[in-house]
Amino acid sequence: MQTKEKRSGPKSVFDSEENLKELASMYESGCNMEDVAKHFQVSLKSCYRALEKARNRYGMNLRKPSRSFFSDKKKFDKLVKMYRKNKYSMEEIAKHFGVSKTTCYKALQDVEPKVRFARTIMGDEEKRAEFLKMHNEGFSMQEITEHFHICLATGYRVLSMIKK
Repeated sequence: MQTKEKRSGPKSVFDSEENLKELASMYESGCNMEDVAKHFQVSLKSCYRALEKARNRYGMNLRKPSRSFFSDKKKFDKLVKMYRKNKYSMEEIAKHFGVSKTTCYKALQDVEPKVRFARTIMGDEEKRAEFLKMHNEGFSMQEITEHFHICLATGYRVLSMIKK
């Protein structure tokens, strides 16, 4: 049985607990990994290895915010407000911010975990039938869209697709 030899190269900057925690903190706050690598004067590969080391050592659930565009609280609050008011389609919201619909949906998943695409309803016969039944029973579109966790514009689009 071979014993594991200690490395003989230079000591890693991330052998220091302080630096490892600083790396994790920078990453969680949304810093670009290239900037982090420059800060520590190491390669990107070294940063990613050290990040994995931090995850394992501290049991941290480190993840870079995938919604970094909406890490600005004012932008994020406006996104949530536009979505919850049900006056804008996700396409209109995305266009307003200059990002993709997917970016908006992913950002909303943190506060609105039940956000749905129109295709979720259109792809499920039971949901389509329930949607149409509610409409025929006189529920307002506002009530229907809240029930299905979709915006008002999407509700009207689903209704027009169902009626075709």
